[in-house]
Amino acid sequence: MLTLDQFSECLQQEDAEVYPRECHNYILSVMQKFELCYLIDEREVLVPDLLPVAEPEFEFEHTNVAVLRYEYRKFVPRSVIPRMIVRLHDQIENSLCWRTGLVLAEQELGVRAVVRADYEARSIEITVSGQARRDYLAVIRSEIRHIHRRFENLVFTERIPLPDQPELGVSYDHLIRLESEGETQIFPEGATHRYLISELLGSVMVTRKWSEEEFLNLLRVAISDADDSTTAAQVANEVFMLQPNFMGMGVNLNELLERFFASRKKP
Repeated sequence: MLTLDQFSECLQQEDAEVYPRECHNYILSVMQKFELCYLIDEREVLVPDLLPVAEPEFEFEHTNVAVLRYEYRKFVPRSVIPRMIVRLHDQIENSLCWRTGLVLAEQELGVRAVVRADYEARSIEITVSGQARRDYLAVIRSEIRHIHRRFENLVFTERIPLPDQPELGVSYDHLIRLESEGETQIFPEGATHRYLISELLGSVMVTRKWSEEEFLNLLRVAISDADDSTTAAQVANEVFMLQPNFMGMGVNLNELLERFFASRKKP
């Protein structure tokens, strides 16, 4: 966290000729546009890349959680966590964010989440607790997919850790394919027994039907104030596509977005 004066001092120390003082407000606005920082108030700014490296201490209940791990073939994009911090800053719990992670809390849904990047292991892991954990996981997945859009040829897999062997995981897409082909069980490589596919998928996928109002509530959580109509539509589409149980109900996504923006304009 920096005051705006400290932000200007940092630019001056970096290179006063390249970053003259009269351009500092413009530089700040560009950084905000590209989700590299956000204004805490009219006097302070938070730049995620300047946060402490060490993870702070906090308590988190690890029973009855939804866990999803992103595993990247070559590297974890270094901008994923910083941009998540910027995009979801109003949901960060008690300023619990650091260089490689953040803790989120959404009171309306009654959920908490921890997102951690491990650059050496080339992974990002999401853990969500609370009754609506699967709903909120869909929101976080939509955020990550939205950020991924800026990277061409980014290769990664979404994996569901085994409940009793969390170091092992099964590809989410593979489980979806097996289920669509009528398979009910899987014996993952390295595991000691079979698992029900429905139970593994049920730990992260919403299995009940969403109503339109529930979807609108999720949009209020997923879409940040910085999103314009184009990026908001992208995020909404990601949430929509990530939950198959909402599809096939004759829902007009454009009409829902119009309702969402109309509600956001109300005082």
